[in-house]
Amino acid sequence: MKNLYFLVTVIFMFSACAPSQEEKRVAILKDEAKTQRILDSLLKVEEEKLEAERLAEIERNRLTVEKIDIKMSELQNVDFSNLNSVPSIVEAIEFLRLNCNFTLRANLEDDIDLKKKAKEYETFFKKMQKREFPKLRSAYIAISKKLLWEHNIDVSGTGSSITFTAGIFANNANIKSFHEELRSILYDLRFQRVNYKWYKYDDEYTYYTLHAPKDDAFN
Repeated sequence: MKNLYFLVTVIFMFSACAPSQEEKRVAILKDEAKTQRILDSLLKVEEEKLEAERLAEIERNRLTVEKIDIKMSELQNVDFSNLNSVPSIVEAIEFLRLNCNFTLRANLEDDIDLKKKAKEYETFFKKMQKREFPKLRSAYIAISKKLLWEHNIDVSGTGSSITFTAGIFANNANIKSFHEELRSILYDLRFQRVNYKWYKYDDEYTYYTLHAPKDDAFN
């Protein structure tokens, strides 16, 4: 009897100490709320970080008079005289294209000083292009002459014209396919005319006019 009484007493004590279903539910809700607050806090920190990075990126990309001056200083010593491969010429063309576009954003700004400096950059860059494009064309002619020699194709040129001479150019289909292959880079180098001869003294040769921009064209 005493043992039974003791067992009932213990069960009662545990029942009294054990949380009710309602208390368990409240505890779970509190834990969930705490977890949500932590998640919200972490999310806010991440959003603030992303916003800070976005603003920093805007500032880095913001065109200023000082940045234009720095860019002009960097370009002061550009010299494409010693290029010795077609890939290096392609890189030079891309370099000019990217730096030509450097100040285009100035047209979207209201800053008068910035617009004035951008105009100065444009004048500077045009002079650089006028100086460097002939070097690129000369390098391309020299490199092509060396590469195509083993295929019995001679390459020559002056100014903005380039001439390919080979027996294969007696066939118009060969001229067409050869020209289609090279037209893009010749245009980018601002060659104005391409001649195809099947022998050196050919007077009735085929030529193409490329209508490329002038060397100092700012585009």
